[in-house]
Amino acid sequence: MTAAFAKNGAAVVGYLEKHGRAFQLTDSSFVIETEFFKGMVGVDGEKVLQAQCQALMPSSTQQKEIKTVLTDVRKIQATELYKFCDSSTQNTIANVADFITDLLEGRSPKFVTNPSDFLVRIRTSLQFFCVIKDAAGKITKVGDDAVKQLSAAILLKKPEEVKLEALAEPIMFMWLLSPSDQQTLTLLRKTVISKTKLTLESAAATGVKSTASSSSSTLPVATAAKSKDVGGKPSELEAALRMFKGKS
Repeated sequence: MTAAFAKNGAAVVGYLEKHGRAFQLTDSSFVIETEFFKGMVGVDGEKVLQAQCQALMPSSTQQKEIKTVLTDVRKIQATELYKFCDSSTQNTIANVADFITDLLEGRSPKFVTNPSDFLVRIRTSLQFFCVIKDAAGKITKVGDDAVKQLSAAILLKKPEEVKLEALAEPIMFMWLLSPSDQQTLTLLRKTVISKTKLTLESAAATGVKSTASSSSSTLPVATAAKSKDVGGKPSELEAALRMFKGKS
């Protein structure tokens, strides 16, 4: 049995079951070892990994950073126990990593249908990544209450008064809101993005005209062309425009 083979739990269990009768001829207790490995590949290993993941999650009294928790979940996925467990167990932990990745990237998580009790608990814990603090840095709201307060404050404003960054957390935790509020926020986000895109394009056009009229007499042609891309990299304005246009 090679070292790589020994780290594959399903392969080890399959091997033990195939040759179990032969081993039991010399060791009557061998069946206990087989059952131990079955447990570690399946239910027992799954319980250990789930407990480790749950311990990483934030709560109403313990705040955590999204990026930190995702890093720690990835560490669990790199352990020998994770690799030893069956694909079903690995997929469950991978789901947790995917949920947190969605939040880190500003998206509402894509929860699986018919989740296990463990994934329901994880879903409940994710809300506590949302925290509201006062001017002094004291936490005033967490979780569901924080999301609803942020959403309510935005929905009281006119669309033209809403800034894109203010929508970030309500969009990330949108599953905690009512279906009607979810729909309203989704439409509002599209409106704000369109407005921001138009503003950026207008500013870019104005900037180009201004540069063309003033730089022709003060800058050589080659220098003027490079002034918008310092070091070969697009300016912040151009980077923003490319993002909205879907360009890299």
